[in-house]
Amino acid sequence: MAKRIEWHGRVLQGGMPVASVTCEGKRRMLAELHHYAAMYSQDGSVELQTRTGKNRWRDHTPEKGIEHG
Repeated sequence: MAKRIEWHGRVLQGGMPVASVTCEGKRRMLAELHHYAAMYSQDGSVELQTRTGKNRWRDHTPEKGIEHG
């Protein structure tokens, strides 16, 4: 049986985590993460980070932050 990988994502605003997601599938995690980013970006710029297991957080946002617009 294959080992399941947990994907983690978080939304940062002003350098502080404001939302987090944990899912077994990468696509599901990214969908949830982008949903939260859309909600929080109404209040200002957000940054997205992802990781698997105990790996380091990695920036997921193509540009520095996302603005709602």
